[in-house]
Amino acid sequence: MNTLLLSVPAIARGLASSQLRHGLQLRALSSLKAKTLSKDQLPLHTGRPRLVVLGSGWAAARLLHDIDPKLYDITVVSPRNHMVFTPLLASTTVGTLEPRSVVVHLFELQPALSAPANAIYIAEAQSVDPAARTVSCRSADGLAFTLPYDKLAICTGSQGSTFGIPGVQQHALFLRDVAQADAIRQRLIDNLSLAGIPGRRLEEWQRLLHVVIVGGGPTGVEVAGELTDFIHKELRNLYPDRARAMRITLVEARELLGTFDASLREYAARKLMRRGVALRKGVVQELTEREVVLKDGAVLPYGLCIWSTGVGPTPFILSLPFAKTNMGRLAVDGFMRVLAPPVSEGGQGGQQQQAGGQTLQEGQPPEGAMQQQQQRPQASGPGPETVPGIMSRGPGAPSPSSPSLAPVPEVYSL
Repeated sequence: MNTLLLSVPAIARGLASSQLRHGLQLRALSSLKAKTLSKDQLPLHTGRPRLVVLGSGWAAARLLHDIDPKLYDITVVSPRNHMVFTPLLASTTVGTLEPRSVVVHLFELQPALSAPANAIYIAEAQSVDPAARTVSCRSADGLAFTLPYDKLAICTGSQGSTFGIPGVQQHALFLRDVAQADAIRQRLIDNLSLAGIPGRRLEEWQRLLHVVIVGGGPTGVEVAGELTDFIHKELRNLYPDRARAMRITLVEARELLGTFDASLREYAARKLMRRGVALRKGVVQELTEREVVLKDGAVLPYGLCIWSTGVGPTPFILSLPFAKTNMGRLAVDGFMRVLAPPVSEGGQGGQQQQAGGQTLQEGQPPEGAMQQQQQRPQASGPGPETVPGIMSRGPGAPSPSSPSLAPVPEVYSL
């Protein structure tokens, strides 16, 4: 008691000191806010080159981790302030892992990002002007702004491929980030709860407890495996009747794990079938709110449809005035410099660049691809806007992949 009483004045002094510091911080923040609203806004300029990094995925995270912040002022533009360890996302859909276990904040990767000269903007890049060396961006609430750069690293990654199939964007759930994993988890919980309502018709009961996974690549196979673990270990103890009724169907147009060795594909197929996963070969024609319609006429009623048919280039990448590979990716040389047709004195090169950025459609995804050749125009051969590979031949070769292409000054793609 005496110790506690003796400590009260000290606590009071600490609180008073804390309040004083808080008041000073508020005044500093109000002053800072006034500065940020002016043209001379933070991040402040130190004279170092400004490195702008677009994205927060694997490439951006590695770049930010390894870069020497004493050499550059760094600005990051990304819809999220963290990097996601994507191979573990499937485990978060069923609660094996919590979302915070598969993400790391960019400040942890590069503590110098919290310095006044650096910044992270939660926004999306809209366009790049290589002549003015600026990036046009837009925040989530629609505020447009422009960032100058001395060096630009484009690390925006890819997006899930839909191949233009009707209903996919509206009704399917993807698995590319934590928010999507959480949406899958919530849909599972909702469907299990709805299936337990008294008086539910048998057809509706079966539909709610049916999960359809479209795409037999690594993501689709991993999600199927996590779901079977969830059914046999957790759900069987909670709702034995619903665990027995729950079904998983994996739809693939070609081969399960097509990029893997045949022995691994056979092993995975055998494991999934033993766990009760139905493997269905087919091509999706349409997705409605409650049914997956295949081209052979089969109809699969579902309560949850997970779309994992691979990835392709984003609209942002396709819109950039740079050369693309025949996969729709940005073409680079051995130093990861972005390539483009050289600009002639009459400006014809710039027109070619713009045309080249608009002609290609979604690229071939590396895993579980469907209908990719039908969805993308076939290139007749290497040309000024389309090159056959991502990089030029030979590690570190400074020459571009095509004689008609040249590196864009200070623009890199990872």
